[in-house]
Amino acid sequence: MSDDGTAKLAGACYWYVQDDIYIDAIRVMATCDSSNDLNFHVYQYTMDVSTHHGDLSSGTLLAHIGTSMSATATTLKTDTLTIDSASVSAGRIIVAFVENEGGTGDITAQLNIKYHITG
Repeated sequence: MSDDGTAKLAGACYWYVQDDIYIDAIRVMATCDSSNDLNFHVYQYTMDVSTHHGDLSSGTLLAHIGTSMSATATTLKTDTLTIDSASVSAGRIIVAFVENEGGTGDITAQLNIKYHITG
């Protein structure tokens, strides 16, 4: 945030976790306006709240897709992500990423995270 001035995007992209949670499952649905392979990753981060407000650090992979999803303009695909680390502490930020392998097609995706409060 502090380096490139993109703080206005953080509100739409960051999920601030208010309680300790345990992730039970993550499911994705996606399509792409061209034929491309998509990868999905979900990370948790620590957010700086004292000096460079909004900057993220200490990223930990929470989940990833096991095999790239082959997306096309005429399909809506769904898959379950593999959980790598299920526990998320209160005060952490969760961010999901989609990677278009070698393509430039526009992606539409929805991610659903099933979790329960542990604290």
